[in-house]
Amino acid sequence: MILSETLIGEYEIKEFINKIKKINSNIEIIFFMSKENTELEIFLQSNGISEMYIDGEKTIDEIVDKICNKKEEPDLNEEIERLKKLLDEKQENYLIKSNSKEKIRDINIDKRKVIAVSGNYNSGKSLITSLLAMTYKLKNFNVLIIDFDILNKSQEKLFGVYKNTNNSVIKVSKGLSILTNMDLIFNDNNKITYEKVNTLINDLKKEYQIILIDTSSEINLKFTKLIFKNVDKIIFLIEGNLLELNKSKNLLEVYINDWEIDPYKFNLLINKVNKFSIEKEIIKEVFENTKILGEINFKNEYTGYINNCLKGYVNTKQYNNIIKKI
Repeated sequence: MILSETLIGEYEIKEFINKIKKINSNIEIIFFMSKENTELEIFLQSNGISEMYIDGEKTIDEIVDKICNKKEEPDLNEEIERLKKLLDEKQENYLIKSNSKEKIRDINIDKRKVIAVSGNYNSGKSLITSLLAMTYKLKNFNVLIIDFDILNKSQEKLFGVYKNTNNSVIKVSKGLSILTNMDLIFNDNNKITYEKVNTLINDLKKEYQIILIDTSSEINLKFTKLIFKNVDKIIFLIEGNLLELNKSKNLLEVYINDWEIDPYKFNLLINKVNKFSIEKEIIKEVFENTKILGEINFKNEYTGYINNCLKGYVNTKQYNNIIKKI
């Protein structure tokens, strides 16, 4: 089978490949990328796809000849490790320059990130979203928060800014803005679709280097599914107690099994950690197939941050390592 990254359809290309592999794990795929993409290469290699080219790199005759005269493939594990090292080096170069005051304004649009923050009710999604945004801002990124929690509109309250016009981008400070009123943008007359969410995000990526999306835990809000299919990463918040771990595991299973969201998008963040919390190693066993970004300790200052609309000194130290891992 020959596939191209530029295929247009309901599913993103990674999800489409996962579906193909579920139907026939032995099928051989030749993949054409629109441009160099190390992260995509790693995904393809991990799914047994080693034949990959940049669009225009091979002619039809060369592809036919390749199929008819297939040579022995290189060791897959070695190739994956090589690509992982290459990806780490590239991330180190463009994501964080903690010892430099240089403005990061020339990041290629393909390297910009769209990150959704998800989790159960009261897991801390809105506050974590805002603190991650402030951490990125302090690293000189141009950041946008999209408040897709239309039931609460927490971001307006957190930053103490309000604006009631359609499609309103509110500038909080230099390098940090909020897009709110999503319920007005996508209403009964302008129904939300996969294509509209994709277009919205791609247009915003031209202006903002980091887009953080505050989502709702209500699974009956189907637009959350469309958001998840259009983002690069999903930070899934969990709390370290038995009741919340069980709720989180059930919700994550809905997202992966029922909504068919790519499981590789999910990254766990253990929130509200205190001396009574379940140990991180146990949580790793419960969520054995999901990457854990780290832990956020519960602090009394968080109540002050909220009540003071995130004004004054805000300690973002715990979030530095998290954004390095995303």
